[in-house]
Amino acid sequence: VIGYAVEKDGTISLHKIGKVKAEGLTRKQLSTELEKLLQPYLKDPIVTVQSLNHKITVLGDVAKPQVLNMPEEQLSILDVIVQSGDVNLNARRNDILVIRENGNEKKVKHINLEDHSIFTSPWYYVQPNDVVVVVPDFEKAEREYRRARFQGNLSIIVSTLSLVLIIIDRIVR
Repeated sequence: VIGYAVEKDGTISLHKIGKVKAEGLTRKQLSTELEKLLQPYLKDPIVTVQSLNHKITVLGDVAKPQVLNMPEEQLSILDVIVQSGDVNLNARRNDILVIRENGNEKKVKHINLEDHSIFTSPWYYVQPNDVVVVVPDFEKAEREYRRARFQGNLSIIVSTLSLVLIIIDRIVR
């Protein structure tokens, strides 16, 4: 992929055009601006602007923990979870962690996906370099394990009891 890096001052340096301000513009706005600046040099220029280093990290109790590229301007936390294969059965949907770096400071937000207020939260849309952690529900997993073990033991006991009753019935006749 051919690309141009955005400098620390928020500009892109292009041959013949010079420095173009990219900071604060959406990809669509920057694309339109570059097409306008390229008009004197190209006939009907078409510019596509993509971010090459906007990534989201998804960890925890999801089907596919991964690092996702952020192709759109806005990506919701629900989209991130769906792209990671959804949360597993024993995940805590009411306690998803989002870790966001803001300068030198890290902010952690606990998000409840079962609460409708998430849609109006400023944390609904993830930002580049966010880390989304789906916390496993260990208590639910333990209950599920105990239930499965109980069912297995119960089926063995009932089968053994049935076999004993059949043998006793055959002996008595």
